[in-house]
Amino acid sequence: MKNKAQAVRWALMGALMLSALSVAAERGAQHKEGIGEKHLEKIESKLGLSDDQKKKLREHRKTHREEAKKLRKEIKEKREAFQVELEKPELSADATKKAHAELQQVRNKMADHHLEGILAVRQILTPEQFKKFKEMMRQRREGKRWGKKDESESKPDRRRRHWPGQDKHEGERGPEEPCGE
Repeated sequence: MKNKAQAVRWALMGALMLSALSVAAERGAQHKEGIGEKHLEKIESKLGLSDDQKKKLREHRKTHREEAKKLRKEIKEKREAFQVELEKPELSADATKKAHAELQQVRNKMADHHLEGILAVRQILTPEQFKKFKEMMRQRREGKRWGKKDESESKPDRRRRHWPGQDKHEGERGPEEPCGE
């Protein structure tokens, strides 16, 4: 009887924890979406976009992000498959090379998708707006907040683009190239 009561108690605690986690995750997603919306409004305002440009940019952003999300998921899966092949006790060079080639193929798709996004934004914006947009994205990558000149007011860029202690690979995006998102 005592064990049954404990099992019920643990089940209830587990259910409560899961529901609390799902509520927290939903609130976090709504908060993040709200921040993204404010960020987009700030970009639109600083660039002085027309209503038509705003509509096109928002449509592009939605479809671009959905596809990028799918590609990131696929990259993660291919990276994990590559790691599994690499860590097998009986190494098969052919299988490892195949898994690596598949990973590289998806990474290339992501790079192409990134370029397509930049080109789409370029078509929506005027040359002057695009130049200003590139500068805003450069500042964002450097961790500066728009409109703030003081380095102490900005957040550092915490994204790691390569392994610690490893030089940047040739062909990776440099600070002067636009982000496109």
